[in-house]
Amino acid sequence: MGLFGSSSRARRGDRESEARLSSHPAEPEVSELTAELVAGLQDETERALAIYRWVREEIAFGFTPRADHATPTETLRFRKGHSNPQATLFMSMLRAAGIEARQHFVTVSHELVHGIFPSSALPPRFINHSHVELKLGGEWISVDGYVLDSAYQRHAVALLKEEGRAVGYSAHIDGAMDWDGRGACMAQLASEDMVVVDHGSFEDPEAFYAGPDYRHDFSELCLVMFGEFAAKPANERIESIRRTGRP
Repeated sequence: MGLFGSSSRARRGDRESEARLSSHPAEPEVSELTAELVAGLQDETERALAIYRWVREEIAFGFTPRADHATPTETLRFRKGHSNPQATLFMSMLRAAGIEARQHFVTVSHELVHGIFPSSALPPRFINHSHVELKLGGEWISVDGYVLDSAYQRHAVALLKEEGRAVGYSAHIDGAMDWDGRGACMAQLASEDMVVVDHGSFEDPEAFYAGPDYRHDFSELCLVMFGEFAAKPANERIESIRRTGRP
């Protein structure tokens, strides 16, 4: 399966899909919000689009003290998240709406986050990144356009054009955000050549985080340090870009 294409794997039956959804129940706050967003929407694509648009505009791009391990409920309460916790939230909301979804992890260069972190808190050369694959009309579709809110993405892409860069500020110069529910929509991982290692799809992100390919494992002390010395200054730069177009 290509990152952005339809799955070549055999389609699973409806009963197995229902069992998979029920084995990952959404947290109560996530279920309640999702029910409000999709109320009256019978078509699964319309339900997916309603959730997508809400996450894109109501969950600001940024970093929280919980890093990758923020639960969907924590991400809702922070109203903020980067690729991995936002993917987990989006996946959880889709499942709460009866749509099969999973999280696809890759390793990418830290060039993706160029310009966000201060020199004292630069990430390692390679970082873990993820997006969501959801099943609509029997086909798997890759999406990450929900991660960057519109105001931030617009200014980030302008900065990339000004600097002559394809990737940076957690954006891609050719990234897309206006998803129609019919094909891939990638704002960050907009080019397959960004992928250093493809780790595949996971129904539970914690299964990836517990494995040998996860690069960002934090102790509680490290989470505190990350929040104070990396997340805080990164969020200040992100907010400056969102408001003024400058880091």
